[in-house]
Amino acid sequence: MASALAADICALVSNAWSWWWDAKNRADELWRSILTFMVAMTIVFSYATTVKKRRRRDGQPGPPPGPRGLPLLGSLPFLRRDVHRQFTELAREYGPIFGLRLGSKQWVVVTSASLAKEVLRDHDATFANRDMPVASRVASRGGLDVAWGQLDDPHWRPVRKLCTRELLNGASVDALRGMRRMEVRRTVGELYGKAGARVNVGEVAFMCAVNVIMSALWGGARLLEGELREKMGELMDLSVKPNVSDFFPVLAGLDLQGIERQMKRLMGWFDGMFDAIIKERLRVMRGKKREGASGDFLETLLRTRESGSSEIELTMDHIKGLFLDG
Repeated sequence: MASALAADICALVSNAWSWWWDAKNRADELWRSILTFMVAMTIVFSYATTVKKRRRRDGQPGPPPGPRGLPLLGSLPFLRRDVHRQFTELAREYGPIFGLRLGSKQWVVVTSASLAKEVLRDHDATFANRDMPVASRVASRGGLDVAWGQLDDPHWRPVRKLCTRELLNGASVDALRGMRRMEVRRTVGELYGKAGARVNVGEVAFMCAVNVIMSALWGGARLLEGELREKMGELMDLSVKPNVSDFFPVLAGLDLQGIERQMKRLMGWFDGMFDAIIKERLRVMRGKKREGASGDFLETLLRTRESGSSEIELTMDHIKGLFLDG
């Protein structure tokens, strides 16, 4: 195995060196630098992989079986657009659970309903900590929400309990039934009014869901609907866009694709919107004669924050992160 690995590395270095000397255009200088760096990292990661395999001989279980992939890149070059079908094919070859190395990270893919139940429900605490993509880390303020919060964060469990109690319980869901019905009727009316025109039904349905969630969280933001639709689409695109920094964390500081920079700029827009909504709600709350709970989640969060609960120490960043979780 070691000889085969050495042969692969030598072949890669030889091809890279030939390409280096054949390229004469100055516009290729950046790519030559990147290729040189990749060759060096290939040698380093290949050596680290060899060392790990030797240390694994002490009886510790390794990752599930899976495709070997290339040095440094793993299986990244072989991923297809229909990745769900590709995973099904790999499951037939390696079983319902298999390993997949993408870049410098090792992933475990679960393809059966029974295993998914084990991972997501029966052993939820064991698998609660998730690898956080760069874009999600920016959007969640470093994991201050429920979706990307880490299990060892002392705020995560109390905040999740608060969300379950105030927003996701049966009584709250039933109380929003009329609002959901009204929003669906408004969306159907919007589609009816565009009869004969081309309509992106997926986008309309998505904004219907967003409006329902906003109404439950803070009463909605109709005045910003047009701009919000654009920003939400941008948020979704950046969140799912493949990012080199996620597969090669050593390159994260370079932000080669500019995704982190774009997400920070987008979060600046959302912060401005959230700050205006929170400021207005605080003004309304101060004008109330009694401290009764309103029908939305924002006021519950603000009252919890002002109460100084010893169990939950909420900050404005926690509240904004929970808004985007919706």
